[in-house]
Amino acid sequence: MDWDWHLIVEIATLIVASIGTLLILGERVDRRRRRGLATQPLPRWRVVDAPRDGVLPIEISNQGGAAPACCVIVQVDDRLYAGNFALADRQTWEPHTLTQFDTIPDRSAAPYPLVCVASDALGYWSASGPNVLLDGLVAGEVPAAVARLLRRAIGRQYQCTMTGTGQLEIRSALQS
Repeated sequence: MDWDWHLIVEIATLIVASIGTLLILGERVDRRRRRGLATQPLPRWRVVDAPRDGVLPIEISNQGGAAPACCVIVQVDDRLYAGNFALADRQTWEPHTLTQFDTIPDRSAAPYPLVCVASDALGYWSASGPNVLLDGLVAGEVPAAVARLLRRAIGRQYQCTMTGTGQLEIRSALQS
């Protein structure tokens, strides 16, 4: 039997590097926990002004750990807005904007949060929607989870994709 030793060595190196990376990230999270610091992001948002030209000004804060990527989807009147941003560790209120991506027939009296997704220090995502909390999602599961949450919340189907930088893109609403 003829073995391809170069391939075996490359696969073994990849496995060792992956395990080492996971151990380092796990140790960083454990260190934060031992020091009493938050490891999960806890984003909060509030609308600060009326929407203008398809842009909704908001403020975002974070009571938890840092989130390299976060997305908020909000309904104001009959319009849906979404925005992506990073959250710092225990971040105070900072201004951001959400961009309109759809108009729906149902009006809400006040700004209504539809979906919030955020990644943690280990790269796992959590998603929350009306009466739903999903934890431990990997990046590849996030677009489908957000599409399901939006379908549940407003009854429309959306195409959701994740960019290479962890930004969630939402498009092509279809009547259902």
